[in-house]
Amino acid sequence: MTRKKWLLVALFALIALSACRILYIKLHSTPSLAIRTRLFFTLHPNSALTSKISSQARENKGFQPYLHIHNAKAYRINHPVASLNLNDLKITDFIVYRKGSLFFAEYLDTEIADIEGW
Repeated sequence: MTRKKWLLVALFALIALSACRILYIKLHSTPSLAIRTRLFFTLHPNSALTSKISSQARENKGFQPYLHIHNAKAYRINHPVASLNLNDLKITDFIVYRKGSLFFAEYLDTEIADIEGW
């Protein structure tokens, strides 16, 4: 390849990486976008696009010390996601952690062991 082609490939790669970084920051900029991103990338796009997200401050009074220490909040969606377990559990609750200026969502079911053991 000529030098001009290498420069074009390098420029394209730089633009692609920059676009990925911007998209990542945008999709984790608010708690609701973090939850929707988590739902979408765990193969639940219908729930990600149609669910309403609400804070569940009243229901998580037992977890308030854990949430306060870890700079997190609990949220609930109104269209539950069916889990892959055989028990037909519906996933409606999320914990959203704030790390710097970004938010990261986790299913409450996967975090419950950490919460009870803290």
